[in-house]
Amino acid sequence: MNLGIIGFGNIGKLIYENLINTEFNKNNKIFISNKNNPKGITNTYLSKNNTEIAKKCDIIIICVKTPQLLDVLKEIKPNLNKNKQIIHTCAGIDFKDINKIYDGPISCVIPSIASSVVKNRKQNGISILYHCRNVDKNSRKIIENIFSKFSYVKNVDNFKDLKLMTITTSCMPAFIAQLTGFLSKELSKYSNINIEEFNELLYETIQSTINILNSDTLNEKEIIEKVATKKGITQKGLNYLKNEVPSVINNLINKLI
Repeated sequence: MNLGIIGFGNIGKLIYENLINTEFNKNNKIFISNKNNPKGITNTYLSKNNTEIAKKCDIIIICVKTPQLLDVLKEIKPNLNKNKQIIHTCAGIDFKDINKIYDGPISCVIPSIASSVVKNRKQNGISILYHCRNVDKNSRKIIENIFSKFSYVKNVDNFKDLKLMTITTSCMPAFIAQLTGFLSKELSKYSNINIEEFNELLYETIQSTINILNSDTLNEKEIIEKVATKKGITQKGLNYLKNEVPSVINNLINKLI
């Protein structure tokens, strides 16, 4: 199989590195098209010509910014046929807009930085897949197999769910990183402990809590009951969060959808 990646920004690089780390290129060839040749890339065909990639590849993953997607499709359309599978990574464009330009088999994939390969774990993070109606079962299986090599695959069947899942999986690592950064910064103002040390404490606590939830040892309600006591500081914090956080989250979601 010849797999092409058009655009080598954060997402294109993430997909490429994950595939290389899972040794996808042992039995398949990877082609990359980018305005500038990426550094440190070996055993991979590099080009600055998108149409060349479209000619050579069976599967073409377009990893460009949302405003550029339709232009790239217009550019490579003459080199596409029903046997080629297009995948794009832009959650903000629905198939009804894409089909005005290209009505062949096309899928959307939204990987997460959380899917970066980690030692001793085959799969990390979630890749969301959204297929156009004319993507056949065999093509769906091939695409799902590619992304399941390094992540858990979640299929959605409508554009609204795609956007909500994108917020949940793809945006969330940035939100979590910023929230923990805010919390560490504020905590350090009241202590001689520095931000880095608070970060370490928070990361370990978050990871340990996730492990408990994933193991089904305790659920959300049971964790709260075990940690919080009446009139204790945890309960005071929970009361405050219950009053303030839902509106913040609701406003955030409405900003993003």
